[in-house]
Amino acid sequence: MNEALNSYETAESADGDAIQKMKDYGIEILELTDEELTAYRNHVVEVTWPKLTGNIGEDILNELIAANS
Repeated sequence: MNEALNSYETAESADGDAIQKMKDYGIEILELTDEELTAYRNHVVEVTWPKLTGNIGEDILNELIAANS
């Protein structure tokens, strides 16, 4: 479990560094509000994920939806 947490923290730090480098280079980064992220998440779960049923199966899709509720 600690290894997974360390991996997540390492990736999060690397992402932050990469985002800062892009900003320093002059790239505009769109940062979504919590409300926008929630709307995006809901859209993906309701519209996009069901399209994956043929690839991953209904059981796995239902597990994904339950885990993200």
